[in-house]
Amino acid sequence: MKRLMLFGLATLGLALLAVPSEAHGLLRKRGCDTAPAYEAPCANVVWEEREVTAYRTETKTRTVEREVRRLVSREVEVPYTWYETVSTTTPEKRKVPYCETVTREVPYTYKVCVPVTVPEKRTIMTCRTVTEEVPYTFTVQVPEVKPEKRKVTSWTCVTDYVECQVPVCRVVACQEVDPCTGCCRTVCRRVTEMQTVMKPVTRSVPVEREITVNVCTYHPEERKATRLVCRTVNEPKEITVNVCHNEWE
Repeated sequence: MKRLMLFGLATLGLALLAVPSEAHGLLRKRGCDTAPAYEAPCANVVWEEREVTAYRTETKTRTVEREVRRLVSREVEVPYTWYETVSTTTPEKRKVPYCETVTREVPYTYKVCVPVTVPEKRTIMTCRTVTEEVPYTFTVQVPEVKPEKRKVTSWTCVTDYVECQVPVCRVVACQEVDPCTGCCRTVCRRVTEMQTVMKPVTRSVPVEREITVNVCTYHPEERKATRLVCRTVNEPKEITVNVCHNEWE
């Protein structure tokens, strides 16, 4: 760390020393008018490319050994003296005040509320149910049956016979020649023929007839009757009640 600080101070000093010469060179480049009185007359400036050696600072890390001091404890026998307080108990007689409860009778006067019950007569309203017969009129529907003649239509089944063709099968004997032997023989064959037969057909035919029916009709009729009606009636009633009130004593 110290080496780095010394190197930095040296670099700073070189930079400070180089500032005036560079400033004079700039003045020479700009012209003769701005140059100070002690400078030489202006000359032709020629620029050249040259290789110069420059230095830069590089920081590297390396491992070094250094001494480190640390405290190490150890036991050492050293004689020392200390003071210790030892408690000692000694009996002493002392006077202390204390409170003692004493009971005695003391007369006193107090007031209490004593309930007193007094019978009183009072009038109250009671409700009584009264039943009365009240006449009223109502209308009823009275049925009346009258015979009436009406025409009704009924259906009757009528049977008709209709001609129709039906297939009929019958067995007919016929002669045929045996192709193998050449002999004639009689064989029975089934033959179907159409025959005309009478087929019964049933159909419904409407028939009108007159019948007598009982027709019930209703007509209104007013009637009178009585019914029981209940109503409530208020009646005064005198009763005796016990009234309780408090008296101071």
